[in-house]
Formats: sequence, C-alpha cells, structure tokens
Amino acid sequence: MKEVISISEISYKVKEKTIIDHISFTVNEGESFALLGENGAGKSTLIDLILNDLKPTIGTVSFLEIKNMISLMWVLFMTIFLYFHFSKYMK
Repeated sequence: MKEVISISEISYKVKEKTIIDHISFTVNEGESFALLGENGAGKSTLIDLILNDLKPTIGTVSFLEIKNMISLMWVLFMTIFLYFHFSKYMK
C-alpha cells in the first residue's frame, strides 16, 4: 500500500521550547486520519511540518512521496483546476 504521509522521529523546537517531540506515524492510501489534541498541543505545527511550511529540528517528513515542493504545488493546482472545471458538468 502506498504511503501518503510518512513521519519519522520528528521533533520541532522554538528556541528552547519543544513543541513536537519524537513523533512517528504513517498514513497509507485509503486510510482515514484524524489529528486530535488540546489547544496548544502542536496540531497546527504538525500540519505545517507535513506541508513543508516548517522544517523539523530532527527527523523526516514525506507527503505524497513528493520531496520537491514545486511538484506538490503543481499537483494541488491541477487538482483544484480540474475540480472547478468539471464541477459545472456534475450539477
């Protein structure tokens, strides 16, 4: 099964404060995924790490097995374009 998200031992620190500490998980194609936690638990930070808006202090993140963000942006652009282009025919 193809991995959509792969997080391997990531940590993220701001100055001396640890926001995310050694998290690992994978989400495979076809699986459901929910990110739950209290306010300030690091949910938004984790999403920013997955989307490559932030770089982990240590560890690796792979999203859709696309390492090159230009390729990822192109995939997202084409998905949005095709959705809006063909949605008028689905009504």
